[in-house]
Amino acid sequence: MINKRNIIIFILIIACVFCFIILFFAKNNYKNINTGNNNSKKTLDECEEYIYNISSYEAVAQITVQSNKNTNKYLVKQVCNKDQNTQEIIEPDNLKGIKITYKDKTLILENTSLNLKKLYKDYPYIEENSIFLMDFIAEYKKNKEMENTEIEIENEEIIYKIKTNEIYMKQKMLYLDKKTGTPTKMIVQDNNQKNIIYILYKEIKFSK
Repeated sequence: MINKRNIIIFILIIACVFCFIILFFAKNNYKNINTGNNNSKKTLDECEEYIYNISSYEAVAQITVQSNKNTNKYLVKQVCNKDQNTQEIIEPDNLKGIKITYKDKTLILENTSLNLKKLYKDYPYIEENSIFLMDFIAEYKKNKEMENTEIEIENEEIIYKIKTNEIYMKQKMLYLDKKTGTPTKMIVQDNNQKNIIYILYKEIKFSK
């Protein structure tokens, strides 16, 4: 069995990294596209088709979680496909090897360094988890014709935005490189436009 200290670590990770960023998007969203020019419009279409066809990916990401009192940083590896989403902590060293997996409505917590594992059946937040790239894409695609969604072009990046009615998670944004369509970062902001979650994709590979 996992000892009490490891259970506390697992709970803290979920609270800081997962449950904290669960978003319940509004039902009425609309699409407002700032195309700029014909070349930009073509780029938008190509990037949209590119990300919509992603079926799985692997990424190394730097995740920064900002609360009122603390800033916590994690370097993680994400492996996501239609069957499961997995996130393993690479840094900090004291959490290295801790892995969180969502599969078949089950949350699996592992400490690979200590060969420990804990399962939570029917975990309630699996369907609403939105820290993973494909969850953001699916939610945006579902609501793209409705109110409170936007696409903007800023310098060399395309920004997909979802606005919510939540005070502490007011807006979520996915940034793509305009030339390649590759995601570069994801940001969650509160109602004061303060970054509470910042995900920087250091490496990312896709399967389609």
